[in-house]
Amino acid sequence: SQFGVDLVVLHFMGGGDADEIVSVCREERLPFAVQNHFSNDRFLHISIRKHATLASGVSGVNGCQVPDYLAGRFVNLGDGIDTCFWNPDRADVDAGGSSTPVIFLPARIVRTKGQADLVEVGTILLHRGFDFRIVFAGREDSASFSAELRELVSERGLGDRVTFLGNLSRA
Repeated sequence: SQFGVDLVVLHFMGGGDADEIVSVCREERLPFAVQNHFSNDRFLHISIRKHATLASGVSGVNGCQVPDYLAGRFVNLGDGIDTCFWNPDRADVDAGGSSTPVIFLPARIVRTKGQADLVEVGTILLHRGFDFRIVFAGREDSASFSAELRELVSERGLGDRVTFLGNLSRA
C-alpha cells in the first residue's frame, strides 16, 4: 500500500518467499497473478496449486497439459512473441548467401535452460543428414556447465555447427 501497487505477478511460485507475498496480497486485498515459464505439470505440485488457485490470473508459455482445475482460468501466453521485432526480414546478418537453417537459443547458459537438450537434438539431426547451425546467445552463469556443454558439443561432433555468442545487448 505504501507504493501504490495495483497488481503483483509471481514468476516463481510454490516457495516460502512466494507464500509470504501471497499472504500480504490477500491481507491487502491486492490482486496477484502467477506466470509459469515451465511445463504446466508444475501446476500439479501442491504448493504451486495453492498459489494458482488463489491467484486472480494464471498464465503459462504453452497450452499443453494444463490441469483441469485451471480450466477457464488459464491464459496461454505462448503467442506473446513480438513478430514485428523478431521478423526475419529485419535481421542484419550476412549469412554469406547460405540457406543453412539456424536454430537459435537465446537464454542464460545454465543447466535448466535446455542447451544440452538442443545439442542432443543437433546430434540426431546430424545423424539424419540435415544441414543446420546452432547458435547460443546468453551470459554464462555457470563456468562448470559451460565447460561441460562445450565438451558435449565436441563429443557429439558438432563443433563446426555450434556458435556461442555470449551475452548480447538488445541492439
